[in-house]
Amino acid sequence: MTLSVLKASVRVSRVLIVLSVLAGCAGMVPVDVPMAPATRLGMNQITSGVFESSYGTYEGYRAKEYVVDVQDGRMYQIDMFAEFDAYLIVYMPDGVRFENDDGGSGTNALLRVIPYGDGPMRILARGYRRTPTGEFAVSVRDVTQ
Repeated sequence: MTLSVLKASVRVSRVLIVLSVLAGCAGMVPVDVPMAPATRLGMNQITSGVFESSYGTYEGYRAKEYVVDVQDGRMYQIDMFAEFDAYLIVYMPDGVRFENDDGGSGTNALLRVIPYGDGPMRILARGYRRTPTGEFAVSVRDVTQ
């Protein structure tokens, strides 16, 4: 038996909610839980927290969203240190998406990016598993030389 999948996307306050409807399977509609507004980060600032069950989800994974202003042509390093297997998703000002699982030491995540254009860079901090628990820290540094 083949199931047809209908996907509809709705943009709500910086969160992409993906609604998947499986034809013929009533009651099986996975929907992301809206996330809190993004936390603004300053350059060379470290923020820390504890993943909680109250966090919203992004693409089915519990996540925390941050935003930082970046400049065209500069190189930025985004680090995520965690008690769990860390995972980063970064959206550049032009919409290009980057992801990293274990680019840092151990199971920590690390990305180095150079944006094309000035503007806000969105950072989604999450775990490799859908419901991480434990402490984490995220930092963004300008590492242009």
